[in-house]
Amino acid sequence: MNLFEETTCDWCGIRESEVLFEGTDLLLGLPGKFRMVRCSKCGLFRQDPRLTWESLETYYPQNYSPYETIIATEKSLLKRLDRRYGMWKRLQAIQHFQSGGKLLEVGCGTGIFLAEAQRARRWELTALEPNKEAASYIEKTLQIPVLADRFAEANLPANHFDVITMWNVLEHLDHPINDLRRAHQLLKDGGWFVFSIPNLEGLEAKVFGRYWLGWELPRHLYLFPQKQLRRILDEIGFDWVDARCIAGSHASLELSIGFLLRAKNIDNIATRFLLGLYRSLLGRVAFSPLLWLAGHFRQSTLITIFAQKKPAADIHD
Repeated sequence: MNLFEETTCDWCGIRESEVLFEGTDLLLGLPGKFRMVRCSKCGLFRQDPRLTWESLETYYPQNYSPYETIIATEKSLLKRLDRRYGMWKRLQAIQHFQSGGKLLEVGCGTGIFLAEAQRARRWELTALEPNKEAASYIEKTLQIPVLADRFAEANLPANHFDVITMWNVLEHLDHPINDLRRAHQLLKDGGWFVFSIPNLEGLEAKVFGRYWLGWELPRHLYLFPQKQLRRILDEIGFDWVDARCIAGSHASLELSIGFLLRAKNIDNIATRFLLGLYRSLLGRVAFSPLLWLAGHFRQSTLITIFAQKKPAADIHD
């Protein structure tokens, strides 16, 4: 039986909130009904109540997408190139700001991004992944040191890393503000915190409403409007330098479309054919200009934030 716990806002600490909607696990179809609320004081989005960590672990099965095998094991050349391209774009975006150094990936899954960073031969890599099977898989396939622990509890040196990445991780954390402070503590002055989150301000969030992939109940515990996130990062000691949509737009749009069609009981030969066409090579080529435009204008489902640690003298009291 699932166990739930009531929550207060991780940023401002109050319990009062506005209920946005209740929903189910649209991605994996696991049982339960979950509630998303907006903090009445600061405006952060969170689940309340939410599953305890012990109950939530069962919602991260081995077929969850971050636990896919590394790209080199993919049989299809096209899929290998497609999966690697997304990781290459992420790495190139980082290297625009930091050419190399010590990089920590938090919540690295099975190491798909780490494998791309390893190929560049510019980075001294450290990984953190609380799923023990995934952590073991990385150590065997990439020979990269992995801490099989939660970020808040991991034994890591302060003022040590040039870059810390969290790809689609922050929204999964039960105390994300403390984890943002932890990232700040571990970075060198001038170091980079690069993380992707669901884009609440994007067009897809507005079009699909409660059926938008970005909610991903019950695994997404917090979502961050950009105005509030800028303030949080500033007060912790980061400069918000850039925000870009750089990965995941084709697949995320397909999932949101599928959630909406199933919810409206629109499942027939025509819709299955159109979805199949959308995910084909021809569909990818046809939709690529529209998806590029959505990314260019920061309207995709995922947005990546580039934040730089301020020198100690610049941090607000």
